Amino acid sequence: MEPKPYQVFFSYAEANLAAVETLARRLRGDVRVQFWLKPWHAVPGMPLQPQMLEAFQSSGSCAIFLGGASPKGFQDKQIQLAILRQTEEDPDYRVIPVLLPGMEAEDPEGFLGLYTPVRFSSLDDEQAFKMLMCGIFGIPPIRLDGFVRERVEKEALPRGLESFPRGHALSIGVANYPRFRPLRGYTLNDASDMAALLTDPSRCGYPEAQVKRLLDGEASITAIRTELKQLAARTGPEDTAVVFFSGHGGRTPDGRRQYLLPYDAEPGRLDATALSMEEFRELLGNIRAGRLLVVLDCCHAGGAAESKAAEEGLDGLEPGLDEEHVQLLRTGRGRVVLASCRPEEKSFAERGSRNSIFTHFLLQALRGEARTLGDGVVRVFDLFRHVSDKVPPFVSTLGERQTPLFKADALDSDFAVAVSRK
Repeated sequence: MEPKPYQVFFSYAEANLAAVETLARRLRGDVRVQFWLKPWHAVPGMPLQPQMLEAFQSSGSCAIFLGGASPKGFQDKQIQLAILRQTEEDPDYRVIPVLLPGMEAEDPEGFLGLYTPVRFSSLDDEQAFKMLMCGIFGIPPIRLDGFVRERVEKEALPRGLESFPRGHALSIGVANYPRFRPLRGYTLNDASDMAALLTDPSRCGYPEAQVKRLLDGEASITAIRTELKQLAARTGPEDTAVVFFSGHGGRTPDGRRQYLLPYDAEPGRLDATALSMEEFRELLGNIRAGRLLVVLDCCHAGGAAESKAAEEGLDGLEPGLDEEHVQLLRTGRGRVVLASCRPEEKSFAERGSRNSIFTHFLLQALRGEARTLGDGVVRVFDLFRHVSDKVPPFVSTLGERQTPLFKADALDSDFAVAVSRK
């Protein structure tokens, strides 16, 4: 039988998304599970229901996450489809009820009487997590440890990498805009420190000549276009490229036009002086690197914590980029986008710190402090898991909310981005 593209389809109510994403990050990070999760995989601008149905039919199992209110809408239909598929079409298909913490043993239409549920007392419940893995892989608990070990070893790269010779990067930071409100100094530190860490031979190991940085006046619209074109010219299918941008991002009030603002951007002349998301997407599309990671930290505003912005407002632009435009940047195999926060949120920094909170933990992961497969490299998903596990709780202690955003065409785009120096 031909293997399924996805090992599991995640069915859940929107109220439970945060808990589902926490478990999804762990399933991918620890065991490299291939799953379909709507916020990470659904394509904006395309009808949602056909995408979900295609993913459902392309999965070997379905995890039904239950918590709080009874299933309704899409989830109720997904439960019915999953039971129908298992009973009438594919007896090897697995239907896994997952009771999230605090969920009472409420039984929607006898569902829990048909299948043994996985019950999480907390999201750190090790036994429940193992049982969830057993359901996804279709194996008994006694075989799990050996099965997981084989999977991890299969994906691990040969050990002993001392450098990352095929790594290329462009790091851009703009704070002191002459025609827009300035950003805090963290913005420049973020871009500068990213370039420095990538080229550190004792850390990430990128060749210094292959990492470019543009700070403030260096980051004109012409310079950014030129460096993106040069990045495209010098990379090929065997290369890995990182594009990091920290600065203002904004959108027109109707949301139709969205921009990254270079140092010399001018209000009223944005189409000529700013980098539109359409042009940015086109320039990224010309980069022939087999693996491309785009990191955006461009949504800044005030709050109880110190924000990267000195003042709010972008002279007629709404701050930040919407999720649809961010997701379109990842079009193509081996393309991943990591943004500092969701569209309705802001990017914060702690008073007195050198870097923004997001970039602080991103740099921490690149230094080898993220959980990895232990094979001497840091992968895309290792970065995302680390910032997702660290940023939200840290920002919450400051009375704010910030949730990193991850977009990838497929989770097999979990490529290595640096040498790990644990």
